Amino acid sequence: MLEAWARSQALEQGDLRELLATSDARAALQTLARISGRSLRLAGPDGEEICRSDDGVDGLFSKVRGATAPVEPLGRLVGYVHVLGVDAEGAGGANLAHLIAACLADRVTVASLDRRSPFLPSPRGSAEGLPWEDSSEDLMRIVELTAGRLEAEKVALLMRRAPAGRSSSLLDVVASRGLPEAPGGLLVLRASEGPLREGLEAPGPRRVETTDRDFGLLRPLLGPGTIILAPVRGMGAGVPQGLLSIGGREDRPFGEADCAAAADSAVLAGNLLERARRLSAQHRHLVGSLEAVVEAAELSGARRGHGSRTSRLAARVAEAMGLPEFRVRDVEIAATLHDIGCLGTQSIRGERGDCEHAAWGAALLETSTAFAHLAPIVRHHHDPWDGPGRSGEDLPLGARIVSVCDAFDHLTFPIRGRALPVIEALDRLQGEAGRAYDPSVLSALRRTYD
Repeated sequence: MLEAWARSQALEQGDLRELLATSDARAALQTLARISGRSLRLAGPDGEEICRSDDGVDGLFSKVRGATAPVEPLGRLVGYVHVLGVDAEGAGGANLAHLIAACLADRVTVASLDRRSPFLPSPRGSAEGLPWEDSSEDLMRIVELTAGRLEAEKVALLMRRAPAGRSSSLLDVVASRGLPEAPGGLLVLRASEGPLREGLEAPGPRRVETTDRDFGLLRPLLGPGTIILAPVRGMGAGVPQGLLSIGGREDRPFGEADCAAAADSAVLAGNLLERARRLSAQHRHLVGSLEAVVEAAELSGARRGHGSRTSRLAARVAEAMGLPEFRVRDVEIAATLHDIGCLGTQSIRGERGDCEHAAWGAALLETSTAFAHLAPIVRHHHDPWDGPGRSGEDLPLGARIVSVCDAFDHLTFPIRGRALPVIEALDRLQGEAGRAYDPSVLSALRRTYD
């Protein structure tokens, strides 16, 4: 945790070499160069060369012909990526440069914030691919460690709903031990006044006797006797991110040593929450960067808005099929980026209809730690349900959803010819049920229009 915090401070200073080892940067650049078929160069914020994908020398960075894009993890400029070559000077080269810069920004951010769990010996992947879900298990471990160390019967980690707002008074119970199950699975407490508000505003952990005052909901939750309320702050955070509530036994009141142990747990929880928020911010920033590239490329073509329309429809279909929220999010992002293999290659690798665009886009996503899990969706989004290779339910469900929504958008917003009404387009796709498209996905698509 301390290492991750120190490295995140380096990110604010914008020193690319401190954030990503040159050997790692070169390896990433060579992979991206192989995928794109272009020679690439990585430079610092002042234009000084850091590394390149080949051994050629074309003179100073500022004088090299090609396309340039900033590498901006968490919105901070740390360097530039340059797609070399006179034929990369057009819009296609610029789009490609921005795509590669976004992938490198992802590498830099993850290297600086360190995804590894503080409780596990090796980096973990998350099926959801989202940092918040990846942190939930660690939050529960903090609760369990706290309960064991303090011999506490009930422990609850409460997080502010609006962590950046000093006036936020709603607290979500994000991890707990010994608390009763809340209706709907989520317990929300209000800290507008009373012991919770006092605990949040206190400089450190404080002991409170629940028998001395009316605690309302807290007493039946935490039990009678002495409890400890410890404000949760990450390193350097001024406003508490939440509150660690620890309920003890009547026959063992908490002492000063217990408060010190609670303070340690609160700092650990605060650092973990801070890391999750930073990774979430990075994830949103990267999604926004890629979406901006997609939209910019589509503005000048006949497919304007195709990615965003397909994305919105795919999310609705995924919801109609009962997918959990994190998988709906994955499908939505993958649908936005499903044609990413076409973008940035129009002027340097041929027409948009290049049959290899799905494989190219998947290979690009595989270089990203944030989106590598979405690569199979992009790779197989044109594979038919009854195809000769991978087919049927062996195809990723996300790919089957994107395939249907992509085709629907092509029918209702065609590049040329007559746009079909919704019902006619649905009937046209239904005629390919069991051949080109998954029948269950088609049924879900129709339900979204009922």
